[in-house]
Amino acid sequence: MGLHNLSEVQEYLASNNFMRILITGATGFIGRQISEKLIEKGNEVVVLARKSSIVPKVLKSKAKIVFADIARRKDLQKIKRIKLDVVIHCAALLTNDNWNDLYRANVLGTRNICELCKDIQVKKLVYLSSIEVVSGNNSSFLTGDLPLKSRNLYGKSKLLAEKIIEKYRKIGLKTVIYRPCAVYGPENLRPFYILLKLSNFHLSIPSNLARRKFQMLYVGNLVEALMFAVKNNHKDMFKGAFLIADSEALSFGEMLQLINKFRHKKPLFTIPSLLFLLPIIKNPVNRYFLNLTADNSRLVKSGFKVPYSTKASIIKSLRLNERQQ
Repeated sequence: MGLHNLSEVQEYLASNNFMRILITGATGFIGRQISEKLIEKGNEVVVLARKSSIVPKVLKSKAKIVFADIARRKDLQKIKRIKLDVVIHCAALLTNDNWNDLYRANVLGTRNICELCKDIQVKKLVYLSSIEVVSGNNSSFLTGDLPLKSRNLYGKSKLLAEKIIEKYRKIGLKTVIYRPCAVYGPENLRPFYILLKLSNFHLSIPSNLARRKFQMLYVGNLVEALMFAVKNNHKDMFKGAFLIADSEALSFGEMLQLINKFRHKKPLFTIPSLLFLLPIIKNPVNRYFLNLTADNSRLVKSGFKVPYSTKASIIKSLRLNERQQ
């Protein structure tokens, strides 16, 4: 049952004594996972959802839904003055084709969430940014201290959102900033889209592409990192930003081999390298087959242990996705 007004929300929160955590984007792939984990651990979870969102059954029964659009400041009035311990801001628009929509959701929305956190004096804001905010740097190894520079509109919107976060940090809002790599899991195999297609047609890629490494992030590892941020109050958590990635960086060849082994497929033909030199193919191929790894050592040094291995997580994601079909 959704909560539509302030009195309903206050009555619910006042009746419990657990940590009170507000989550934006909780109906999405990542937000739902962290919401369920927090509920499992005995926390009170209140989620912000647009009225048009499809709310999972588990959230309907075990969390309370506040219907609001984060880009509309007046929508957030219904939860002002509510005493919350933590806000986890996962909501984001991922498309790259409309700057106005991206700015509204990712920049204005983040500003409004920061303002809300300041007004109700939350103990902590955990912001889910993106590795895209540093992806525009001329480096195949991304680190947290690289200059903010994006390669696309989505990254630009997240970059501007981080700048807003920094302004609120300066006036006392404690914020943890996470920059995850491409996130995958049973409900999201998009990072493997091309590799899955290649597997379907028994194709392999030339060695120059197969050797490229692309580091991703299993959603289970991200959820555990978010749980770590909720519990960890060390002052260093509120400085700079943390890149998050799986511990291992696999090459595209290794990932394709893993997929083929799971699906009992055998490549019968290798696509010629010359084909990828054609202008109509070269650019999209280079956008997908990125040679890109990330440094998550700062988060590891802070005490976080990445719990799930990459190979096991990919296999688990493929298996569970297959069962859901």
